[in-house]
Amino acid sequence: MRDNPAGDSQGTEGVKMKRTIIAAAALLASIGSAGAQEDEIIVTGSRISAYERDFVPVAHLKRRADFLLTTITVESDSRDGDLRRSEVLKTLSALADRAAKDASVELAVKRTFELEGDEIVYVEPLTTKALAADILTGGSRSDTTKAELIVKTAIRPEDTLETAFGRLEKFAQSASKTGRALVYADDEPGLSVVDLDRYRAPLLAAIAADAAALKSALGPDYGISLAGFEQPVRWRVVGPLELALYFPYSSAAAPR
Repeated sequence: MRDNPAGDSQGTEGVKMKRTIIAAAALLASIGSAGAQEDEIIVTGSRISAYERDFVPVAHLKRRADFLLTTITVESDSRDGDLRRSEVLKTLSALADRAAKDASVELAVKRTFELEGDEIVYVEPLTTKALAADILTGGSRSDTTKAELIVKTAIRPEDTLETAFGRLEKFAQSASKTGRALVYADDEPGLSVVDLDRYRAPLLAAIAADAAALKSALGPDYGISLAGFEQPVRWRVVGPLELALYFPYSSAAAPR
C-alpha cells in the first residue's frame, strides 16, 4: 500500500481544527448567557478632556466606586498555532468555570468608545457575543496567541485597596492552565462605576441645599442663580477606592 502524505496532512489538520473547536465550545458553554450590567464605566481608564479643566465644586458627592478591576491575560507560545489557540481557550474556559463558582469575582471584557478625541472605557459582560468578536489576538511575539479579560470584584464597605485587589490576585493565581498557557494579572487595578445617572437626583438635592444655605446667609435681598445642569454626572478619583461625583455647575448671587 502506498503512503499518502496529503491524506496524513489533511488528517492532522482536521485533528487540530477539531481540538480548537472543542475548546471553543467548552468555553462558550462555561460562560453561558451572562446578564448585562448597564453603563459600567472604567473611570480610571477613560480620558475626557473637558474633565481635566474642571474643579470639583463644593456641592458634590463622595462615593466609593462599585468595582475594583484589573486585566487578566492568558497567553500561549506553543509552536503550533491551533494548539496555542486551543490552550488559551481551554484556560479561559477554566477561568470562566471558576468565576461562576466564586461569588467574589466576575469576568468581563473591556471596550472603548472614542468621540472627538475623548475616550470612554466601559465594561461589557463576558458573553458568547463578546467572545466571538475579538477576544483572541496575537501575543507579544508573532508565535504567541493571547486573550485579555477583565476580572472585577465588588467593593465592600470594609474594603481597602489591598483587600479588594487581593481577591483579584487570588483568582488569577489559582487559574488552572492548559499546556504552555500562562495567566497573569495587571498589577495596576482600576475603578468602575455603574449607572452614573442614578446620582443625578442626590446631586441636585445637595446643590439645592447649598444654594438655600447661601441664600439664607445673604438674606432676602439676594437671589441665587444656578446653571450647568444639562451636563451629565462627572467624576474625579479622590482616593484609592473613592470618587467625587459632581455637576460642573455655576452659581451666582446678586441683589434683587
